[in-house]
Amino acid sequence: MDLAYLEDLIYYGKYDTALSLIEREVEKGEKSPELLFLKGICQRERGELNEALDSFNKAEKMGMENVKRLYHEIAMTYLKMGKGTEAIFALKKIEDPEIMLEESDIMEIMGNVEEAEDLVERSIIAKPSLNGYLKKAFFLVRKGKIQESISTLKQANDERASLIANFLDIVINGRGEERVGSPNFIPWLIGNSLSKALKGDLEGAIKDSEKAVSIDPYSPLLHTVYGSILFLHGDQRASEELEKGREWKDPTVVKENVKSKGIRFLIDEIVKELTRSI
Repeated sequence: MDLAYLEDLIYYGKYDTALSLIEREVEKGEKSPELLFLKGICQRERGELNEALDSFNKAEKMGMENVKRLYHEIAMTYLKMGKGTEAIFALKKIEDPEIMLEESDIMEIMGNVEEAEDLVERSIIAKPSLNGYLKKAFFLVRKGKIQESISTLKQANDERASLIANFLDIVINGRGEERVGSPNFIPWLIGNSLSKALKGDLEGAIKDSEKAVSIDPYSPLLHTVYGSILFLHGDQRASEELEKGREWKDPTVVKENVKSKGIRFLIDEIVKELTRSI
């Protein structure tokens, strides 16, 4: 059986098709830890969580070579079952400091934010990585420590981290006329729009976000930012724009958070989105 083909089916969410093909191979007597591993992923995504764990455990007993990937999927399955402790235990079987970043994700989901931050810090000390710096920067943004976040991103010495740092710099300082333009509007136009919104200049913020949407009218993220600023301004066009951004964020969720947390909610969410895309 071509495992790469099965991987493609799983990647595109064709779990039923992939599982059917796997079971057909198993009936023929084909047995391999990789096949059972892929079976486990399909079962999990179909909601068959206990069956998925059984398949993963069998793959482990058969000596699956890529144990890092195996334990990762076992952890994700436990997490889907609401068993955070078991998920972390599975990850700890992987001898790699960067696994602490995945542990951090689980701790954050469980509400243990301080422990999550500590794990990120320990991971960076043990094995500096782009993902580590990004996670640390996000936690700092969430706390409102944007300048510290920018400094952290610069430590990564990576173009992608610099992109987010530039975005945050514009958010807190605005975009001076002397600055060189950029073809990427999220860090430039939207950053400047949010900067103006934070300073109470909603009309200026609307102008910049409107320009961003006109350049890229198919971006749900840009429509969401534009709609949020319109909402804060009390503009009736807000609902229509937020609906266009539904793909990125539910309009009701956006309205509630923008109303309660202000424009800072959007800054946090955009940074999270940018770090995920990297």
